[in-house]
Amino acid sequence: MSNLPKFLGPFIGHTTDSTFRIWMYCESPTILYARLKAEGATEWSKPEKLAFDASYLSCATITFTELSSDTKYDYRITTDEAGTQDFALGLEPSDLNVWTMPKEFDSKKYRYDFLLLSCNNPIGYAEDHPGKNGFEVWENIPQILKSTVKTSTGDREHRVLFGLFGGDQVYADSWKKE
Repeated sequence: MSNLPKFLGPFIGHTTDSTFRIWMYCESPTILYARLKAEGATEWSKPEKLAFDASYLSCATITFTELSSDTKYDYRITTDEAGTQDFALGLEPSDLNVWTMPKEFDSKKYRYDFLLLSCNNPIGYAEDHPGKNGFEVWENIPQILKSTVKTSTGDREHRVLFGLFGGDQVYADSWKKE
């Protein structure tokens, strides 16, 4: 297992109008804490424990419940229960947020956009396309997520309400070349 990363995630999923789940893999430390606050709030929630155990393949999930619908929540992952030491995720604090789903979809306010992404074999792509690094699709996701759309009735949010990230497909490209 030495070639595995020290951690993967956090991955956000199972988002409803009142809940969302965080999933992570973490080799060490064995316990982290997650907390959240609604946009504009000043206080973080009480910490929820992410306990990583070998019997669960060093994975942990927590579900935040009783949330407000159609609301942006910031979250943090910390190494201590007091919330003073952020776990080094390699992300900016502005990247750590999630929107709960609206109870009813208002097409005048939102576009119903979703992402369907697959592993794009960036190394093979870069080899076949000189001058490209192969990660362009991933580099553009933050811009896509933050954009708005001009309509005849004014700007409306271009919020992606659903994303399915499928990956780890088997690549047979090298066989093609042989």
